[in-house]
Parts: sequence; structure tokens; C-alpha cells
Amino acid sequence: MLLTLGMLLSKGINTLLKSFFALFPTTIFNRPKGAKHCGLKCTDEPLEHKMGFPSGHSQMIWFFVISLLILYWSKHPKRCLLATPLLFLFASLTTLSRTGWTGSHNCHTPIQVLVGAIVGVLIAIFYWKYLLIGITQPV
Repeated sequence: MLLTLGMLLSKGINTLLKSFFALFPTTIFNRPKGAKHCGLKCTDEPLEHKMGFPSGHSQMIWFFVISLLILYWSKHPKRCLLATPLLFLFASLTTLSRTGWTGSHNCHTPIQVLVGAIVGVLIAIFYWKYLLIGITQPV
């Protein structure tokens, strides 16, 4: 339940950031040319005129991975030690796939996915360390 609430918070912050950066007319915030099939609505409509900064996919996967590590590291350090490289690989490949590196999607520029990853990590740390300090820590 707490992870779901955190992911909703992260999505809300992503929406607010995209709305904020839409106020600045610069091409760094727009999706790359030829971007299609980038969200829940899979249409053939080109999306290069739509906001893509920061990458929501990148932000969400990094929020999820860091949250898992924060939640389980103290309880299962040996398992987390083994799982951490796999989780980081999974998150990195998901992030890279949004840039067209894997040939599947070209929805974001490298800077958009990098900023999305950083924002996701920061939100996860803030959420679990400061917002839920009394809930997740034993008294």
C-alpha cells in the first residue's frame, strides 16, 4: 500500500514538473522527432511537439527500484546484496529503452531519461526517509 501511494506521488510530481517545464518554450523539453507510442495512448500520431521532460517511465522505474532497496535492505541484506545489481540493470535497461537505444521506442532524449532517473531516486529517498519516518521504522 505504501509503495502504491509513493508511486502515485511520484506520478503526480512528474505531471507537475511537465506542466512547469511546458511554460518554457525550448526544444530540450520536447520529445525527439519521430516519437510515437510513448504512453498509454498508442497512436501513430507524432509526439515530438509533446512534453517529454522529465521521463515518467524513467522516474517511475527508479522510484520503484530504490524503494525496493530501501524497504528490504535492512531486513534481508544478503538477498539485497545479490538483487541490487539485477535491479540496477533492470532500471538502466528500462531507462535506455525509452531513448530508442534498443530500437523499440524513441520517446525521450538522453537528458530527459537521466533527469527522470535522478528525480525518481530523489523522490524515493525523500518519501521513505522523511515522509514515512514513523510508519516504516520500528518504534
